[in-house]
Amino acid sequence: MKSCYDLTLELIGVMADIDRAMIKARKAMNISEKERIFHEVDILEARMYEIKNILKSKSAY
Repeated sequence: MKSCYDLTLELIGVMADIDRAMIKARKAMNISEKERIFHEVDILEARMYEIKNILKSKSAY
């Protein structure tokens, strides 16, 4: 089981990955490339919310 510190570091990393992906999406010319990037962002956002929920449950103790 990861500590709150490790989860927070992972959360920061995921958020940075989302930012980088959004920058790539803005620069992409191809619609299919943008869709692929947005799909990647959706996956990253799901992980971000998962981590946030784990942190919320840990802070309740």
